Amino acid sequence: GACGYLAGVLLAELTIPGPPQEGAVRRASLSRRHLDAYMPPRAVWGWRVAAVAAVAAVTAFAVASEGQVGAPPSVCPAFLLPWSPAGWGSGVPVLATLLAGGVMVEAMLRRVPGRARQDPAELSTEVDDGYRAASARRALAAGYTLALTPVSALALLAAGMLGRNCASTVAPSWATPLMWVMTVLAYAAAVEAMLGVVGVLTTPDWFPPSPVRGGEAWT
Repeated sequence: GACGYLAGVLLAELTIPGPPQEGAVRRASLSRRHLDAYMPPRAVWGWRVAAVAAVAAVTAFAVASEGQVGAPPSVCPAFLLPWSPAGWGSGVPVLATLLAGGVMVEAMLRRVPGRARQDPAELSTEVDDGYRAASARRALAAGYTLALTPVSALALLAAGMLGRNCASTVAPSWATPLMWVMTVLAYAAAVEAMLGVVGVLTTPDWFPPSPVRGGEAWT
């Protein structure tokens, strides 16, 4: 769903008509616009960290569980990944979705400050910047949902494995604290993923942009 939404908004961005190629001559600053005028840098880097964490988690589970059969040993092992049900059969589609969605999010984040400014006679600079800020926030909200959903699922899976496989065996001292850490991480990621959906649905068409560093001053 997140990938479908991102594909739609990216297509819409790419089909926005640019300024007319002929007519009255206009002058503008050639200063480059920056993404941080429309989106806080910590939110952008947070999304990137979440995406890398999701890819790493899916890959780790897939590699460790591929080809493993049989029941866990009689004592709680140092690593429970070999008995995870998430092999490459599940990992490849998830990785493909994450990579495709990540490319589209990054394309949107480059497109928002990079597309041509509309004719100020038809769309003022302030309104245009507000539309760009709204587009950036929606794309980033969809990206957070895309990245944090598998993080939540795999963290919950790891917590269940730790609780189930270590409960009736000789468990090391770190097993129970790690299970609770994974549980908290799973639910926190799930809440953030749902907030991403809320952000996509509730972000207005126009969002007040930050003071535009490197914006265009029309004359």
